[in-house]
Amino acid sequence: MINSKRKGSKNERKVSSLYQTWTGFNFARTPASGGLRWKANQSIVGDIVCTDESHAHRFPFTIEAKSYREINFEHLISSNERVKILQFWDQAVGDAQRVDKIPILMVRYNQMERDLHYLFLPTKFFDLIKNEIGDQYGYLKYTGSVNFTILSSKDFFASDYNTVRIIAKKFKNG
Repeated sequence: MINSKRKGSKNERKVSSLYQTWTGFNFARTPASGGLRWKANQSIVGDIVCTDESHAHRFPFTIEAKSYREINFEHLISSNERVKILQFWDQAVGDAQRVDKIPILMVRYNQMERDLHYLFLPTKFFDLIKNEIGDQYGYLKYTGSVNFTILSSKDFFASDYNTVRIIAKKFKNG
């Protein structure tokens, strides 16, 4: 049985590869699994970062990647106070706010289809790019204590990166 740290690292490497394929730029896992801070440099946030010097400052997203044995979406509409998804989303949003970028949360659980993640975006941003992404799998909008949209990573990566990046540049996360 694979331990959770190795499983998380494997997932982060896979997510890095997905972003590299989508954008054409290099991505890597953040050392210390997103917890790295170099002195006053707060620009290294999230689990995955663009490492291409010519593009890193223009990449509009922070990426949080999670892999768990199971993900309980039903907790989003229950009174359960310890909803992991909301904790993950809060972490992604906090990182994004520190560097004025758009949060992306990528979540998968054991036995999911290969290369598939649930991808979370701020709903306001999703609404701007909805016509640019694939629509094979559909999407879900959550409007509880926070607002986000959940979609298939395969639909998201079916979009043209440069088009999404241009829309993201105009978007003010708020």
